[in-house]
Amino acid sequence: MAPELFIQKKAAEAIKALYGADVQENILQVSVTRKEFEGDYTLVTFPLLKITHSAPDATGNAIGAWLVENVPEIAAFNSVKGFLNLSFSPVYWDETFAEVAANDAFGQLAPTGKRIMVEFSSPNTNKPLHLGHIRNNLLGDSVSRLLKACGNEVIKSTIVNDRGVHICKSMLAWQKEFQGKTPESTGIKGDHLVGDCYVAFDKMYKAEVKKLMEEGMSEDEAKKAAPSLKEAHEMLVKWEQNDPDVRALWSMMNGWVYAGFDETYAALGITFDQVDDVIISTVVPSMTYTLQHMSRYYFSCEPIIVGPGVKTGLIVKYDNPKMLGADRIVNSVAALAKYKAPLIIIDFGTATTFCAVSDKNEYLGGAIAPGLKISSEALFEKTAKLPRVEIEAPKRAICHNTTEGMQAGLVFGHIGMTEYIVRRMKEEIKQITGEDKPVTVIGTGGMAYIIKDNSDCIDIIDRMLTLEGLQLIYEKNK
Repeated sequence: MAPELFIQKKAAEAIKALYGADVQENILQVSVTRKEFEGDYTLVTFPLLKITHSAPDATGNAIGAWLVENVPEIAAFNSVKGFLNLSFSPVYWDETFAEVAANDAFGQLAPTGKRIMVEFSSPNTNKPLHLGHIRNNLLGDSVSRLLKACGNEVIKSTIVNDRGVHICKSMLAWQKEFQGKTPESTGIKGDHLVGDCYVAFDKMYKAEVKKLMEEGMSEDEAKKAAPSLKEAHEMLVKWEQNDPDVRALWSMMNGWVYAGFDETYAALGITFDQVDDVIISTVVPSMTYTLQHMSRYYFSCEPIIVGPGVKTGLIVKYDNPKMLGADRIVNSVAALAKYKAPLIIIDFGTATTFCAVSDKNEYLGGAIAPGLKISSEALFEKTAKLPRVEIEAPKRAICHNTTEGMQAGLVFGHIGMTEYIVRRMKEEIKQITGEDKPVTVIGTGGMAYIIKDNSDCIDIIDRMLTLEGLQLIYEKNK
């Protein structure tokens, strides 16, 4: 029971016992005792004088004495005019903490429906987790728990830097000075052993720099010419070229470090969420291979790639469905699931795309135009004097300087284009479907709010549309 409620309840019992009066507990005024007075909580006795027919101090002393004598949770009291300051005994705190410990739902708020990712720790695999990482881990885990208690779905993530020249430095030192040693053979925790290798490299490097300086080089020249540093950079190049020996060494030593990290996380009681599946939607062909490789290598799973053969529930009325961008498919799937069709979905991104979708789950077609950023960059790059400008709406169309004039042309021109295409699409949707149903217009993408704030042709802005569409398609294909 909360302290205020407990005191209200017991004070009401005291008033009944001392004065024969019944009082409603919720009208008794209880608050935290001011720091200049002794006590935990304070009961205001002024409103009780009509019942007690006594002075404020006398009323406080009488109620306080009864509470100390009859309520083991109250240890002491002092009465200052109309304020009765009460101190809890250890009995109260024992009971309170036992009550909290027994209640698994204590402090848990109702679900908010929000999903929040908390990323923390972020170590490198060339050295062990140090005190700064421990602090970061404890803070990150605490923030995650608090957000979860507030009703959010929390995803705990850590991004480990396991590549680069610093990793190669540890690898090179192991080859030169630790050959054959492993965590098992040395009894040293894996991340500590690799950290020892990194320290050994630093000593080797500094010795080389010192020798080169003694031979006449400046410090800057010596630091760049040190053989060990050159070897580390050469090893990094081999790693990037997928050299099998370097990759094998890298995998072995990283495995030691990850095992050491896991041991530390377990000791701290900290866990991270794991990626079980991946779904990819991209309109950049060169990125497909990169993301696919990332999924296979880091998450050990075959990704779903939005495209031909993937179940979407969408009937694509396109001359060549394979040419329809994955982003447009994903947005359409999400919009159909969330809003009343027929729909027009406008994605204000690199390109501004317009998609028309019927209430029969048909992708009817659409339009594609240069996005606001592309248009802005084209003005800057293809003209001699026009500057690069921030994309924001000016206050007027008749502008008095070049920057505002460009902003007016870009933003108001894009609004005019959007309004015209939306109007044409609404008419064509009615012609295609043969029905005169209201059309819902959805806006998404980074520039959507600029248009929405200056035009009434968009009904809803949904910035999460693409991600929610990916989730829906993933669920249809697993």
